[in-house]
Amino acid sequence: MAVLRKLCFAQCYKSLSELALWLTLSCLLFAGKDHAPLDDDIQASMAAFFHFSVTLHGRQQSMPDVYVKAHPWYKVLGPARAQGWDYLFDLPETASISIRMEEGIHPYIESVSISCPDFVDAALYPLLDRLPAMLADAARDAHGAPPVFFESQSAAACKALLVVILEERVFTDLSEPALSRVCIRLSWVWSYTVAEILSAPRSVGEGEPCTVLTTAQRMEWVLRGGRNANSELVNKREDYLRELQDAARGAER
Repeated sequence: MAVLRKLCFAQCYKSLSELALWLTLSCLLFAGKDHAPLDDDIQASMAAFFHFSVTLHGRQQSMPDVYVKAHPWYKVLGPARAQGWDYLFDLPETASISIRMEEGIHPYIESVSISCPDFVDAALYPLLDRLPAMLADAARDAHGAPPVFFESQSAAACKALLVVILEERVFTDLSEPALSRVCIRLSWVWSYTVAEILSAPRSVGEGEPCTVLTTAQRMEWVLRGGRNANSELVNKREDYLRELQDAARGAER
């Protein structure tokens, strides 16, 4: 018997309110003896993240297609073997959500990826500030809140979001755990958590006088480090701070 692996709902709905229906339908179509339908809580969290993403990109009136993929996975851990299914729900150029289903374990949202908007202005601040509450709702699951990646191949789009985070215009209500679970990912290679971004120093130099860093300099400090696609930590931030200190001393002479 053939197993359903891929679905596409193309132009099947006209408003954001209909999205939850298509998520429910896709879960039912994929359901089988190896993977049960997703429960109402997970579907509600998925609908909330997609609603957030579509609104962020202003696509309420031009809804993208929805692609749903499912594939089995197997993992051998010594004498034990784990198996299950992964779902990927994708709204192209808007957002995607990965669901992990493992035998004997309650299904959970493994990760959420959201495309960075092309620009971030004051009109988007209230929307972005809904994220902490959404993560708090998702954290009620036994696996906790999923990691959320704001990602883009455009350096300008990622930097626009970095600036408003550094200036503490958004995400100020994120809980301590969530600060390390919300990330900016540039070109699907370099990733920076909000906690890491907010740790950018505000000044360099010991004693008086010290040099106060601009937002652009603090952003450059962030971009000099981070984790690459292999999760390897790269850190040239101290070198950058020394460059700034040397420049400041040179300006004083």
